[in-house]
Amino acid sequence: MSRYGILTTTGLALAAMLLAAPARARDDREIEQRVAAEPRGEVTINIVSGSVEVQGWDRNEVEVTGSLNAGVERLDVLREGNRVTIKAVVPKSSARRIDADLAVRVPVASNLEVTTVSADIDTRGVSGPLRLRSVSGEIGARDAASDSELKSVSGDLRVGATGAPIRLRATSVSGSIVIDDLAGELEAVSVSGDLLLDLGAVVNARVRTTSGDTRFGARLAKGARVDYESVSGDLTMKLGAETGFVAEAQTFSGELSNCFGVKAEPTSKYGPGERLTVTRGGGSARVRVQTMSGDVRICDR
Repeated sequence: MSRYGILTTTGLALAAMLLAAPARARDDREIEQRVAAEPRGEVTINIVSGSVEVQGWDRNEVEVTGSLNAGVERLDVLREGNRVTIKAVVPKSSARRIDADLAVRVPVASNLEVTTVSADIDTRGVSGPLRLRSVSGEIGARDAASDSELKSVSGDLRVGATGAPIRLRATSVSGSIVIDDLAGELEAVSVSGDLLLDLGAVVNARVRTTSGDTRFGARLAKGARVDYESVSGDLTMKLGAETGFVAEAQTFSGELSNCFGVKAEPTSKYGPGERLTVTRGGGSARVRVQTMSGDVRICDR
C-alpha cells in the first residue's frame, strides 16, 4: 500500500472514531429525581456496576442525580411508607454496559443500605446506621456515627468514624480493611487482606484473619476486651490504656516481641511455640493474641 493509501486509511479510521464518540455519549442518559423522605427513614440502593456516592443533608427528601448507560433500562426511585428504594433495572441479558453512576443525597439520619455487584460505594455525612455490601467494588464510609456493617468479597473497605461509640462489623475476603477513629465495638474479619486499624476508645474488639498482616492501634477503655486470631499474618499492636492492660500472646512458630523488656517463654520443652504476658498499670483491660505462624510485636501507643 502506498504512503498516501496508509494516510487515507488512518484518516478514515480517526474520522470514524470521532463520529462514534458523540453517539456513545448520547447513549448515556442524565437523570435527576427527587422524592420526599422521612428524616429517620430507610433508604435502599441497588445497582450492578458503576458507582454510588451518598451524602447526608438537612432536607427531608432524597435526591438522585447522575447518568445511566444504554444497558440500564431505567432507574426506579420509589417511596413506600418510611422507605425510599432506588434501583437500577437492567435486562436479564445484555451485551451493553450497565453502569449507573449515581450521586444520592439523603436525610442525614437515614438508615442507609447499599448493595452492588462491582460498583464502588462512598458515603459521607450520614449519621444513621449503614449497611454497605459489594462483591468486588470498593467501599468507603466517612463520618460513620451509628452501628454499621460493611461487607465485600474482593473490594477494599475504608471507614472513618466520628469517635462516637458505635458497633462496626467489617468483612472482606481478599480486600484490605482500613478503619480510623472508631470507638466502641469492632468485629473485623479478613481472609487474605491486610488490616490497618487505628482506633479510639475501644470497649470490645474481635479480629480474625487468615494470612493478612495487621496493624492495630487503640486506646483501651476501662475493662476493654480485645481478641485477635491469625493463621499466618503478622501483627503489630500499639496499645494505650489509662487503667492499664494485660496482654497475653501465644504463637506456634512465629516470634513474639515487645517494647517493655519482657521476655517470651517457650510453650513446650520439645516443640516450637512461644507465649508472652505483658502487664501495664492496673491491668483493667485484657488483650488476647493467638497466631499459628505470624510474628507479634506489642508496644505502647
